[in-house]
Amino acid sequence: MFSLGDDDERTLLRERFREQVTDRPAALLTGPDPQVRAELIAGQLLDLGATLSLHRPDGVGGRTPPDRLADLYVPGLQRLIDGD
Repeated sequence: MFSLGDDDERTLLRERFREQVTDRPAALLTGPDPQVRAELIAGQLLDLGATLSLHRPDGVGGRTPPDRLADLYVPGLQRLIDGD
């Protein structure tokens, strides 16, 4: 998505994304390396969305109950949120 458009549009998109998806959550995180953790959290959520979308409609993610997906996925995110 960041490769679409002219240079100015890509720069603006990256800046807005960084501001809204990385910097704001980083400001709420406590503990060490909040900016790094916020970037990794954003990356994991983007990867999850892309993976579920790419394997739709017949992928395992679509046949797995949401609670089970959360049970598998949340511990990694929680560790980044907590800063452990």
